[in-house]
Amino acid sequence: KSALHSFVATFFLVFLGVVAAFLASLIIEKNFFTLLLSYCPGGIYEVAVIAIFFDLDPEFVSFHHIIRLLMILFFVPIILKIINKK
Repeated sequence: KSALHSFVATFFLVFLGVVAAFLASLIIEKNFFTLLLSYCPGGIYEVAVIAIFFDLDPEFVSFHHIIRLLMILFFVPIILKIINKK
């Protein structure tokens, strides 16, 4: 049961990353793969190494991962409190 939940959550996060990268590529002048790596789930060190290997802009990718992690850190507890009140 946990494996199914993990698969669904990972698929959902990757799907949202692809959508966000596509929408961002329409607005800003960045490589789609740089944006995709910036918005998909994963560890900051791993995505930085991947960005360096593929010559994609590791600073941009790392910055976006830091912002994504900070948003998760600060907003998920607030959302969970709201959900638990209902």
